[in-house]
Order: sequence, then structure tokens, then C-alpha cells
Amino acid sequence: MEEFLAKRIKFFADNSCKVSDISLTTLPCTMGTKNDADEALKAVVAGEADNKKQVSDYTSYLLVFVAKEYAKNDIAQQLHM
Repeated sequence: MEEFLAKRIKFFADNSCKVSDISLTTLPCTMGTKNDADEALKAVVAGEADNKKQVSDYTSYLLVFVAKEYAKNDIAQQLHM
């Protein structure tokens, strides 16, 4: 997932993208690790019931990851909450 996102962000940066726009319906209440995010994704793919902690872990991990990628590519990140 991370490799795909990093490549897409780089593609947009290479094509003059300067701003990203992300909308969140809820804010994460935990700071998930890569392992937490992987486990949450596996649970959803397996059809297991997800829980609020898994959703929060996955969301927070990805938000931090894409924020770092945006910074590397000089793209501003706008969050709507």
C-alpha cells in the first residue's frame, strides 16, 4: 500500500500538483503503527468485523505516511474535519 501511495503522490508532484485535499468524517483517537495498520487491513479483507481502534490505527498511520510523502514532494496537505 505504501509503495503504491508513494508512487501516485510522486506522479502528481511530477505533474505540477501542489495541494492535497483530504476529508475525514472522524478523527483518529489512536496513533497506529505500520503493524497495527497491516493487521486492521487484513481483518477487513478477511471479512472480520472491524472495530473503532482498528479504524483509528489504520487512518492515523496512513495520514502520517501520506503527510511525509507530501512533504518530500513539496505538496501542501489540506484536511477537512
